[in-house]
Amino acid sequence: MLLKSISFPNQDVSLLANESLIEIFLKTVQRNPQKTACVFGDITCTYQELDSKSNGFAQRLLELNIGSGNILGVYLPRGIELHVAILGILKAGAAYIPFDIDTPKERIESVLLDFNVSFCVTHEILNEKLQAISFKETDLSQKSAINHAQADSLAYIIFTSGSTGKPKGIPIKHNQIAFY
Repeated sequence: MLLKSISFPNQDVSLLANESLIEIFLKTVQRNPQKTACVFGDITCTYQELDSKSNGFAQRLLELNIGSGNILGVYLPRGIELHVAILGILKAGAAYIPFDIDTPKERIESVLLDFNVSFCVTHEILNEKLQAISFKETDLSQKSAINHAQADSLAYIIFTSGSTGKPKGIPIKHNQIAFY
């Protein structure tokens, strides 16, 4: 087998931002508060509405002492609530592990237990040992901006398919994906 080095001559490191995803999102909210941020079916959400709803969810997490250093599972179907949850988690300074809605329960439990995750944002409880944070019991109408995320803090953990037998988690920090 021959290994060859590949170079990418058009790399522009000036596009990388030493900011959190939330800092970039908040700048977008300031520039475009009434523009559409999300559309799902018949439901639309402006940047200002998405910001307000995610602030409410972040506030709820902080009230539960969930913030910097915590990792939450996110097991929600596609939709605006998914975006609210992810932004709220990041605004609280926490990180998340996303799960596709078709992920088998056993795999979700295994991943969450591997990372000692005790909270999962979902519509149903996956395991009695985990606590679910439901949108139905959460007030999502906060207006003030919340941002406990740092550029070098963990944003999320994505998992490999597990072709070697056990999925491996790859931690991603805000500044590894934040760019202009």
